[in-house]
Formats: sequence, structure tokens, C-alpha cells
Amino acid sequence: MAPWLLAAVLLGSPRFAVVRECAPSPTVGWQNTLYRDPAPGLFRQEDFREVSWWGDAAEGDPTASQLIADCFGDPAPHSGLVILHALAPLPGAPAHPRPVLLVPGAGDNAIRSYTFMALSLRAAGFQTYALTFAHRHGDNFQQAEQVANALAVIGARHPGVKIDVIAHSKGGMPARIYASNHPGADWSTAHPDYDANGTRYRGDIGRLFFLGSPLGGIDTAFRWPSSNFFAVYGEPLDSPASWTTFYLAGNRFFPTDLSDYQIYAPSAFAGQAQMLARWDEVYALPGETPLLGIYAVQQDWWTTYYGGAGFVSDAPGIETAIEDGGATIAALGEAGLDPDIELYLAAGGNPVLSSAGFGGVVFQLWWSDADAAGLRNFWQDGVQAVLDLYFPWWAIFEDDLDRLAAGTAFLGEISGPSDGLLFVDSALDEEALGARGAQATEVRLFRALNHVELLAAGSLFSAFHADRNNGFYDPTLAARYAEADNQIVEWIIARLSQPVPEAMPAQADAGPPDAAFEDAAPQDAAPQDAEAVDAAPDAA
Repeated sequence: MAPWLLAAVLLGSPRFAVVRECAPSPTVGWQNTLYRDPAPGLFRQEDFREVSWWGDAAEGDPTASQLIADCFGDPAPHSGLVILHALAPLPGAPAHPRPVLLVPGAGDNAIRSYTFMALSLRAAGFQTYALTFAHRHGDNFQQAEQVANALAVIGARHPGVKIDVIAHSKGGMPARIYASNHPGADWSTAHPDYDANGTRYRGDIGRLFFLGSPLGGIDTAFRWPSSNFFAVYGEPLDSPASWTTFYLAGNRFFPTDLSDYQIYAPSAFAGQAQMLARWDEVYALPGETPLLGIYAVQQDWWTTYYGGAGFVSDAPGIETAIEDGGATIAALGEAGLDPDIELYLAAGGNPVLSSAGFGGVVFQLWWSDADAAGLRNFWQDGVQAVLDLYFPWWAIFEDDLDRLAAGTAFLGEISGPSDGLLFVDSALDEEALGARGAQATEVRLFRALNHVELLAAGSLFSAFHADRNNGFYDPTLAARYAEADNQIVEWIIARLSQPVPEAMPAQADAGPPDAAFEDAAPQDAAPQDAEAVDAAPDAA
């Protein structure tokens, strides 16, 4: 055995260490540090598709995608890498004992997605951290280990206190996995590598906020097969396809292979498959719901969901995809969240989503040259019955029908109450977390907010939409976000500001994020403040 390898065996290889300090975010002021976990057995180079690469941003890098790519040093980085962002509180702001960690959802980075949340937390006096994972749709178990790693670093910088965690959408999956990884948890079917190597929950989370997270799973990609047409027309979304093959006009002599975008293994969307669960017995599929009008016209809806050869497509079906994802939602339900965590669940109740960033070709097929008033009446007449049924509060977002008519928004999930992407029942599924007795301190439905607005709605977002010169001027949205019932950011800050049981003094940042941590044996609960070892060399 080589001497260096023998030394590594005897001393224990470093688990999590700084690779380099990256350029700071010029707008928000995030300090960005690239870390690496070199521990064998868990982290892999995941599959990427070009649509999910980092970088190639528009002028000015408004989404921070190029900054993220430069920090990783690769548009398709290894999942052992993760960026930890840090944002200090404003001088003179009220001090708080606990730091906050933000975990982003699918298809995004923390700089872009949490801009308004982070700035609001900063103004309120919170030391704020956030994660950007290597893969925007990556394996939730690998990402759970990065959550554990980040909490260890933050815990070392703020000794003696727990950390409050806010997770949006898919970001709730890795946070939930880590917080459910007790010594009796069994991931042998869902993820054997994590079962053998994942860090057991250390008890280091104080409060945990799930914002529009699929606690009960999601079936959108199978429930709405029309989404596959984006890939068919050469404008694939940064989301998975449930078809593997498309046949123009049903002609099976001319197949279009969609496997590059499929949710089935092997896939560039492994984390999406892990979120799947069937909802067809709760809410009927659109294809069998005439009340949905034109939305009920979903090509090959039966074979897409249940598997088989349709008229224009082939699809293995949702059960196959659930199995490919390790039936993770079921495994999480069996494991149960740690009952000592103070838990908050939030959902949105507005199914109208912005169309920004969606492909032009497909939308050009959907919008006519009719006058705006005619289009608005078309939308209201076409969907009012289902809105009355599933969204009886829809008058509070009635102005969004104008956005549908203008083509700047689209109607998302409407086959049941939702935030446009996720069923409310899934986001607020407290029972799914309760196998070990975990109970939510508070469950809240923000009826006027869609899935994305759960990240930002509040006073600062309102001011941004009220600014004619430097903001995204929209007085209607500015007024909506100014209403107390819609201010999820203020709701979160109020709960973060409540006294904490440890009654510790406010903790300043204890130093630069240069600590590395030895691996905790999976069968043991790791200490909150792990022993520091030398940082890894400056190499990706």
C-alpha cells in the first residue's frame, strides 16, 4: 500500500473542505465559497443535459448562472462539489442567536431564487447562508449529505446554537432526508449508497420551513403529458419528459427519441424521479375530467400515466419512474422526520405561473391575434368552472387572467388545488412527516401566491414591483405583495425571531469557512461541532 494511502486510512480522509473562494455576488453581496466532499462511496458525477448546464447567461448575468459556473469551474460539476453562500446581517440590525440556511429548489441557484428572502433576512438581522448544489435536478440523497456538510460548517462558525433551515420545493427533499436519517432509518432500497455512507442526523436543525415542498410527492410530468411537446419541438424545458419516444401523426416509422430528457433511469433528472408519487386516486387525471375544458385534451394521457404505447408516444408510466427513483417518498414516510424539529409548512394557492423563460415556438402555437379583452374572456369562460371548484378564493388573483390573455403567464396545475405546480395537499401533508411523532407548529396556505412567489412575496418584493425605474413595475403585484395575508417573507421572519430554547446570546460569524470535517460513521450520531482537519488543496 502506498504510504500516502496508508496515512489516509490511519488518519481518516478529510470529508468536507474548501476548494476556493469565488467571486462575490455583485448585487446581493453573497460571499461564495466552493467546497468539496471527497469521501468515497456516495458522491458521483451525475448525468447532465445541456439545458441544465450552468453558465451561458444573458448579458449582466441576471440569474447568476455564469457566476455559479465560474465558481464550480465546470458547467456540469461533480456532485461532491457544493457552493456555500454567506450574507452578513446589516450593521445595526437586531441580533438573533441562530443563523439561517436556505436550500433552493430544482432548476435554480440560491443567489437568484432567494434574492428577496435573503435581503429581507439580512435587514432583519439574521446571519444567512445558502446552498447551490452541483446539479439542479440532482440526486436528493447526495444533496442531503451536502446539507449535513453545510450545517457542520455553519455550526462551527456559530457554536452552541442550532440552525434554522428554509427549504423551497425540491430543496425540501434533501433537508427532509437528512432530518429523517436516524439510526433506524432504512434507505437500502431507496438509495443503498446513502444507507451505507450518509451522515446520521446530528440534531442541529432548530426550525425547518418547507415552502411548497412535495411532502406527499408529485405527479405533474405524468398528469400533464402536453409538457412533452416542448422537447418534441426542440425547445426542451429544464424539466423531465415522461415520454421516451414521439411519433409524428402516430407514424411509427418516424420516431423522435426523447430519452435525453426522460425521467426514467438512467436520467439527467434523478432527483425528479425521487419526488414522484401517484395522486390519481385523489384527483382525477385531466384526461378524464371534462370540467377542465380544453385542458382535458391531453394527448395519450392514459398511456403516459399508466404506461404503454399511445397514439403518438411511448411511455413506461409513473410506476416505473417511481421505482427508478427508489420509491423515495414512501421511504421518507416510513422513516419519519425527527420529532424535536420545530416544523412549519407553507403552500401556495394560485395556479397562474409566469411564462418567462419558456420556449417561444410552442407558445406561438397557443396564442392567436385576438384582442386582449376577447382572450381574457376566453380564459375566464374556459376555466371559471374549475376555478370555482378547486380555487373558490380565485377572486384574490383574478387580475392574473389578464396575464394569461397577454401570454405572459400560463395556467399550471388545475386538476386540484395547487400553487401551479404542486398540490396543496402534498405541500401541507403533515402526516407524511409523522412516523416518529413529528408535528407541525404551524401550517399555512397563502392563497394568492403561486409556487415561485413562495420564495419572495413580502414588503421588499412589493417595493420592487412598485419601482418604475429600477424594478419590475407592476402596481397590481406591488399591491398584492403589500397585503399582510400574502407576505410569506414577513411570516417566516416573525417565526425566526421568536425566542429560542437554548437562550444563547447572538452569535457573530466566528470566522472564514475554512473548516473541514471528518466523516461520521453512519451508525453513530455525529457531534454538532465536528473536529476540524486540514482543508483540501485548491483543486476541483
